[in-house]
Amino acid sequence: MSVVLHFKRCIIPVLLLSLTACSLAPAKQAGELENMEAPAAWEHALGEGVALESLTDLIADGQLQSLLQEAMQANPDLRQTALRLRESGLTLKAQNASQLPEVSASAKGERSGSEEAGSHNAYTAGLNLSWELDIWGRLSDQSDAAGEDYIAVEEDLNAAKASLAAQVMQTWIALSADQSRLDIQQARIDSLQLTETTILERFQSGLGDLADLDAARLSTANAKAQLEQLQQTFHDRLRTLNVLLGRLPQAEILTAEILPDVALPHANTPLQVIGARPDLKAAYRRIRAEDARTNAAYKNLLPGFSLSASLSDSGERVSDLFRQSPAWSLLGSMTAPLFNGGKIKANADTQASVAERAWWSYRETLLNALNEVESGLESERRLSAQQVHYQSAREHAESSLNHYQELYSQGLADITDLLQAQRSLFDAQTQLLETRRDHMSNRITLGLALGLTL
Repeated sequence: MSVVLHFKRCIIPVLLLSLTACSLAPAKQAGELENMEAPAAWEHALGEGVALESLTDLIADGQLQSLLQEAMQANPDLRQTALRLRESGLTLKAQNASQLPEVSASAKGERSGSEEAGSHNAYTAGLNLSWELDIWGRLSDQSDAAGEDYIAVEEDLNAAKASLAAQVMQTWIALSADQSRLDIQQARIDSLQLTETTILERFQSGLGDLADLDAARLSTANAKAQLEQLQQTFHDRLRTLNVLLGRLPQAEILTAEILPDVALPHANTPLQVIGARPDLKAAYRRIRAEDARTNAAYKNLLPGFSLSASLSDSGERVSDLFRQSPAWSLLGSMTAPLFNGGKIKANADTQASVAERAWWSYRETLLNALNEVESGLESERRLSAQQVHYQSAREHAESSLNHYQELYSQGLADITDLLQAQRSLFDAQTQLLETRRDHMSNRITLGLALGLTL
């Protein structure tokens, strides 16, 4: 009877501690995601677009595909992310192992004696086992947290690959546009130099004024200075692409002869985008990981149970060990926190705050993701309209230049009008090129925002 009473006296405080700890555990933040609102449709939805499986399907170019493969293999930042995934996997393996029993072995050999009595050998060996019983699931929670961390880092790697691919594609497109911009600027210079020759010939024929030649040479000098600036921009961007590819700065890269077309990705519904974007999936997994850690932190208030066992033997020869009746012991123990100044409770509350921050971090990522899609859709519509307008402006500039060239050759227009017509044409060509570059780059940004990955 005394044993039963003693057991009751021990178990009642344990149960009270268990109930107290369970009541202190916060509600899971991951469950609140089910009630998080999401728009039913996009505000700037487009009625067109192509269903694509991968971000790289946006541009059909063999040279670009080779550059993307090179970047995936040699980009330093991406390789570091891949190593973080490996480290997370090893952490998960170590955490899972903490739920299993630990077995260690020991052995010792000793030779002792004296000249009179002689010497003798003594050998001892033993096996030790220790096992923390996961009665409350604390170790299981820690393993779950490590598992969620691993999946989150895996999604981080997917997001990093997609981001790197987008950067390579956009930089490659920008280089193609820079090369075309250089060609336009060189054509501007050639046209201005031709104008100088025409002015000089007319002056020698008794027509025009040398002041016209000074005005033309001024425009030519300004155009050459702009050409130098454009070449600097081109080579800076080339070096940026080399870094993305993991190449040395002096490596040359072939660009497309003309600005490539980029497919318009089909915009899925907001809920489909939320389920596809790796950054959102990673943020959600981190909520689950912090929830699991919070549960484990509050379970530190509960008593812990462990088993330990040992088996040992000794003898004068190694072959004699464990042949007779070795000594063994088995011990079960329980430890429960009684007073620690509120340290465990404070640590658990801190972890609960970390879990809540993870939830708000997810919400911030979600809002940014939705805004990125909306911005990309609106930019698609506006850049498409701008491209049409600049195309029309270039056609009018070409017609105007032809008109003023004819008038100037007949002496019916001055050099200022002709130079202005030339500038208008080349400006219109430049604006059209830069708008088309921004249009194609925006489609890559939109594909990334919609959750396209590799």
